[in-house]
Amino acid sequence: MAVYTNDLRLKEITTGDESGTWGTSTNTNLSLIAEALSFATEAVFDSDADKTTTVADGATDPARALYYKVTGSGTLSATRTLTIAPNTISRVMFIENATTGSQSINISQGSGANVTIASGAAKIVYLDGAGSGAAVVDALTLVDTFVKPSTNVSFTRINVTAAGEIRLEDSSGGEYVSLKAPSTVSSNVSFTLPDADGSNGQVLKTDGSGNLGFVSVNTPGAAASFTQVDITAEGDLRLQDASGGQYVALEAPATISSSYTLELPAADGSNGQALLTNGSGVLSFGSASGTTPVSGFFDVTASDAATYSVSGLSFQPSLIVFNAFGGATVTGGQPAYFSSSHGFATGTGSNQETVSSRILNSPAVEYGVVKNIAYCWWINNYDGEYNLGQVTAIASDGFTVTSGVANGTTAIVMYTAYP
Repeated sequence: MAVYTNDLRLKEITTGDESGTWGTSTNTNLSLIAEALSFATEAVFDSDADKTTTVADGATDPARALYYKVTGSGTLSATRTLTIAPNTISRVMFIENATTGSQSINISQGSGANVTIASGAAKIVYLDGAGSGAAVVDALTLVDTFVKPSTNVSFTRINVTAAGEIRLEDSSGGEYVSLKAPSTVSSNVSFTLPDADGSNGQVLKTDGSGNLGFVSVNTPGAAASFTQVDITAEGDLRLQDASGGQYVALEAPATISSSYTLELPAADGSNGQALLTNGSGVLSFGSASGTTPVSGFFDVTASDAATYSVSGLSFQPSLIVFNAFGGATVTGGQPAYFSSSHGFATGTGSNQETVSSRILNSPAVEYGVVKNIAYCWWINNYDGEYNLGQVTAIASDGFTVTSGVANGTTAIVMYTAYP
């Protein structure tokens, strides 16, 4: 009775068997021997799972080929294991991982060691055929030198696995410089070297996309040129004194609503001039404006709660002095009436303060000086009706007052605003 216990699973005819068919079996065996030296492809992974392929006894089988290309219609989502059976065959194989899903595959035969083949890569392995404990071994890891020393070779890619290193030996071969990857890499990265050497003292710099180039860097105490310097996270630019012990620092505010650039003047200014902006980031030297107080006046009409605004000043007022003169048209034989008021306002928001006083010419008992801390002017007529002026806002370039008026009381208010 024929058996198939050899490593190629060929039919072994026992003595006296297959009379008349011996030639056919022998020809089949010869074909299978040729198959064992050939290339074959097998779609093993028809699903996203571990698979087993068994070399057929005495019949054609892709897994018998010397170069075995592993494919599949399924898309792998993780590393999957391909077990080659039976676990008693011992042979050398070239195995290529051409599966879908960009995943590695493990080649296994038993409970012994496996060999992992990356997606798109191939390895030379041998199956030791040791039965249930059979192992698959990467044959080239045991080859001391598979490229002849002192010869030129060309590769399109070299895979150095398991955080191994590329060693570049010196002329004596005793010492070397090595390159290796970190122990853990979050994602693959490739570096492209510059197409030419740099200048003396330059260093390699990346553009953040793996492209390297030579650039110059500053050394302490030496002059340097930059097209842009980014100081992040509210850091500062420090200009040290001659001793290096103290410095003047420039830094951005903690929060900026939008980025802007300040452009310095092309030349120094004159003594006493200040840096002025044109509102678009261009600075120039000029005489400081807004140091001279600004004066003016407005007529207060008989309209109740009228608003009067002053704007366009080159400064935010810190003090506003008011002088109001007014009275009222009287009837029924009442005496002529006139009063004046003097007051000031300072501060903004909840810190705003106003004070006023008035002088009356009425023959009534109300004549004299009357103080009021709520209003910046206070005009009164004989009947006790009044015109009050209150500062409602002090803005960056002026101020606003609101007048409360009754019974025709009118006034002319003069103001002087101080920076």
